[in-house]
Amino acid sequence: MTIHVFQQMYMYMKKCVESGPVVPVQPHWLDSMLSKVPEALRQTKAQNELIESIFAEVKSDYDGSIRKSMGWLVL
Repeated sequence: MTIHVFQQMYMYMKKCVESGPVVPVQPHWLDSMLSKVPEALRQTKAQNELIESIFAEVKSDYDGSIRKSMGWLVL
């Protein structure tokens, strides 16, 4: 096979992995994480915003990890 064919196959697989469905982070996983944070650290608006920011990062990392494993599975 030529390099061009491999590039086409790679782009096709990449597109499939990037656009494929991913099971979202389960709410009870986030609830479990939040239960480990002391109440004293969840009292102000700023602290809650920080927690939401951390949860967004967790969701993003989870999504990236799942997509990466999908890519390895295809290969």
